[in-house]
Amino acid sequence: MALSIDKPLAAFFSNSIPKSGTNLVKQLLLGMPGISHNNAQHTIYGHFDSVKAAKLRSIKQNQFGAGHIVYSQKWTHLFKELDMKQLIISRDPRDIVVSYVPFMKKFPKLSPVTSYIVNNLRTDKERYLATIRGLKHFNYDDINLFFRRYMGWFNAPDTLHFTFEDLTCSSVSQKKVINDILGFLYGPSLLADRKSLLVEQMISNVNPAKAVTFRKGLIGDWKNEFDLEIANAFKEVAGSLLVELGYEKDLNW
Repeated sequence: MALSIDKPLAAFFSNSIPKSGTNLVKQLLLGMPGISHNNAQHTIYGHFDSVKAAKLRSIKQNQFGAGHIVYSQKWTHLFKELDMKQLIISRDPRDIVVSYVPFMKKFPKLSPVTSYIVNNLRTDKERYLATIRGLKHFNYDDINLFFRRYMGWFNAPDTLHFTFEDLTCSSVSQKKVINDILGFLYGPSLLADRKSLLVEQMISNVNPAKAVTFRKGLIGDWKNEFDLEIANAFKEVAGSLLVELGYEKDLNW
């Protein structure tokens, strides 16, 4: 029997760096009793503007928004004004690159840059290199700048940051992250036994087959895709980022 919770939950936002586990988190959250997400009305991407701000304002109690909101003072002020909590998931940037290319091939008409990468570049290696280095003539960020646009959220007030790796590397680690999410959203009011049941209910709601953008969901899949040239390009563009994030100790990988 599904668990129910009497206490209403304040509106919140599930943010993510693209290709970091967006749909996994959404499915987990939708396993929470009485919680809903309106994909058409409450999905928000990118930089601040008045239309997106209105979408964020429209999220009601027991609902959450989701998407990819880059860090900015305007977004920060709006979250503070709304007293809205935020989750954000990130991932090893190398695996983001490896996941992004099949995504673009699946949706080549998503934007001019995706169309160019899919149709004008001949191999996945070329596509990986373009995703790593960026494309200046499309104002397409390299992977370092792309990732850093979200990093301001990692230590922002009323924000819980966690990683795809922590959420998927083991059952113990996954349950710890979900417990952290529940504690962050509900506060200390959930009793331990109810929280344990809720964690299991959330996990049982995950079904990768229902996520249209799901690929493999693997940790370290970049090792199967990067050759020496791609690895060196990544080190040149974002090697220091990996060290800063704790994925590597130095550039000797």
